[in-house]
Amino acid sequence: MKIRYVSLGIVLLLINYLIFATIAMWLLEYDFRGSSTVQRTPQPTFTPAPAAPQLFIPTATPVVPIPTPTSTRVIQGTAESASPDTPTPQPANGAEATTLNGVNLRAGPGVDYQVVGQLEANVTMPIVGRNSDSSWWQIELDDGRVVWLSGQVVETSQTENVPVR
Repeated sequence: MKIRYVSLGIVLLLINYLIFATIAMWLLEYDFRGSSTVQRTPQPTFTPAPAAPQLFIPTATPVVPIPTPTSTRVIQGTAESASPDTPTPQPANGAEATTLNGVNLRAGPGVDYQVVGQLEANVTMPIVGRNSDSSWWQIELDDGRVVWLSGQVVETSQTENVPVR
């Protein structure tokens, strides 16, 4: 019977502990100034500050960017938007190609050949030759060089008598 009294004493001791701990917590949280609950102080949170504003101050004279050299030459031919008093040179056989966009000029008829220059959009040049299936056109530049350009990027006219080269 002695073990029962010891066990009962331990249980009563634990119950008293829980009751007094609850009362102590309630007393610590109680606001005696009239409010029944205490508000916790909110924890600070991180709010990123905006970056320093960048000010753009216009200059008195505009700054002209310095062009950087490119690995390929840009060749300007006779554009359709040339002034009306400048005559457009006509090829000897009448065949000509007009670029639709900026195009690469190649050393031979195919993409495997080296790029030797470029033409801008809306440039008309005389055609001097073609490959066997007319998918590549050979043109002569103003400096006398003969180069090739793809038929997919140009509009051609009067190409019936262009020789195969």
